[in-house]
Amino acid sequence: MKNKSSFIIIIVLLFIVGLSFSYVSYSLKNNQSNTSREYSKWDVEITNIEITTIGESEDNGYTYKEDTLVIKPIIKTIEDSILYRVTIKNKGSIPAKLGRYLYNEKNSERHLTFKHNIPKEELAPGEETIVELVVYPTDEIFEEGATYTNEYTAIYEYIQKK
Repeated sequence: MKNKSSFIIIIVLLFIVGLSFSYVSYSLKNNQSNTSREYSKWDVEITNIEITTIGESEDNGYTYKEDTLVIKPIIKTIEDSILYRVTIKNKGSIPAKLGRYLYNEKNSERHLTFKHNIPKEELAPGEETIVELVVYPTDEIFEEGATYTNEYTAIYEYIQKK
């Protein structure tokens, strides 16, 4: 009987040692995976607009949010023009590439000409690009004494770079 109880005590002790070893191993593995996890953040957006007016041109209010900009220039004389410098920044931790960019005008105002440069194709985390939008009168059909305005929408859609 004494051998049987010694045998049971040894088995219980081995079981406890095995459980302890399993717990320590699991605890170290779980702690290691939690500390090595890296979180990614997606955040590419318009961060700033600078406006330069020449002549009597005016900005009738612009708005922007995330990837969309709406501008409303007013042109009064043939010497007028207005420049919008749009800053787009990758504020996240994921590299981005330009998916598409769109420009749309509310009215087909032939008296005004709208030009722009192409945004940077790729943005690394923390990197920014500047897009210049210019509105000026169309010389051939501009009528002195008239005031012309239009509303332009610009969309800059960046996607995750693979």
